[in-house]
Amino acid sequence: MYLRTMNDRELITHLRATDDDLTRSEAEREMLDRFERLVDAAEESAPFTAVLDSFEIDADALRLLLEAHPAEAADMAAMLAQLHDADIHDADSVTAVLQIADQMQQIANDRGDVLTALIELFNHPYLNKE
Repeated sequence: MYLRTMNDRELITHLRATDDDLTRSEAEREMLDRFERLVDAAEESAPFTAVLDSFEIDADALRLLLEAHPAEAADMAAMLAQLHDADIHDADSVTAVLQIADQMQQIANDRGDVLTALIELFNHPYLNKE
C-alpha cells in the first residue's frame, strides 16, 4: 500500500484499520485523532469555501458584508434583491433614493407651496440621470 496515493479520508481509514498497540505510539494516535478532526472540519466547510471562491470573496469582505447590516441572511438577500430590481447598485444611489423619500415626506407634511416643492424634488439629479 502506497500511502502517498491515498486521499486524506482513505489514509485515516487505513491507519485506523492497521492500528496496533504494539507498533503505534500514543503520540501517533493523538496526531491521527487531530488529523481526522481537521479533515472533518475541512469537509464541513467545503461548501462554504466553494461559494466564497466562486464569488471571489475573502474573509474580510464577508465580514464587512455581514457586519454592514445586522439582519438574518434571508432578510439581507430580500433587501438586496429589491435594490437590484429597482436598479440601485451603489451606495450613492441608495442615499439619493432615501433623500428623495425624505423630501417627499416633508412635502406631504408641509402646508407650504406643494407644487414648487415637487418641482424642486423632481429636478433631483438621481431622477434625471440618463
